[in-house]
Amino acid sequence: MGAKEETGQVEYHNGFYGAVHAVYEPTNVKMEYKQEHDLGDEPVRMDMLLIKQESIPLSDPIGSFFKTHNVIEYKSPDDKLNIDAFCKAAGYALIYKGLGKTVNSIPLEELTVSLFRHSFPREMFEALQTYGFSVQETHPGIYHVSGPMCVPVQVVIASRLPQGEYEEFKILAKNAKKEDVLKVLSKVGGDDRMAEYVSAILRVSVAVNEELYKEIEEEGIMTEAVRRVFSKELDEQKKEAKEEIVVRMLKKNMSVGDIQDCTEVPSDRIIAIAKANGMNAVAV
Repeated sequence: MGAKEETGQVEYHNGFYGAVHAVYEPTNVKMEYKQEHDLGDEPVRMDMLLIKQESIPLSDPIGSFFKTHNVIEYKSPDDKLNIDAFCKAAGYALIYKGLGKTVNSIPLEELTVSLFRHSFPREMFEALQTYGFSVQETHPGIYHVSGPMCVPVQVVIASRLPQGEYEEFKILAKNAKKEDVLKVLSKVGGDDRMAEYVSAILRVSVAVNEELYKEIEEEGIMTEAVRRVFSKELDEQKKEAKEEIVVRMLKKNMSVGDIQDCTEVPSDRIIAIAKANGMNAVAV
């Protein structure tokens, strides 16, 4: 059920995109979400660009920082957030501004940078202060950086956000809390689009918290709506489980017809399973 690339790495960014949508789409403030937004023709690409198309301010602690053009960078638990990563994100914002269609079509005062990470980047904050920056915690887990730069930056540390806030971001890391997972699960309802975003979050969360989700499923907390989110994975699991049963039946020298009657697995698939497991003709 987890979201892992062929390399075995977890696709954290897909979950994060889902988390941003899940947090801000319910506000009904019209915004445009551009994932992996290309900066010009060169292979320089920010993680996410959020263009706020209405002047209505967002009221939550993270969203209240946003202006019209918001560069968002997400550092997964496997990535480092250091002084270079900080400057790179600020650089993306300035490149984006400089590539506007006309001069100052992206006003500097309408540009922000937000960096998201699960754990506290102590070395980066110390380096910033060494260079004359000021780091102020404006809300638990949210830090505003000011100093010798022209773009406002906020750093969001998911592990330090208060209980009851932004569970979508928190459960993307290992050792997620059960109550946070359940809060996100409760948001899966009849809205297919929201279900898609939550699905992206859960695919990452399950990949790094497998034991927790097994516990939740065993306790019967997984709702029917959540099962729909994971319908493909669940169907695949059922298929694998059936094929394990087929192998056990083949080892007992049961006939293809009997196995098909018991499992509803097609005969050609039973024969293929037998060959794949080195079964001889007698077993088939």
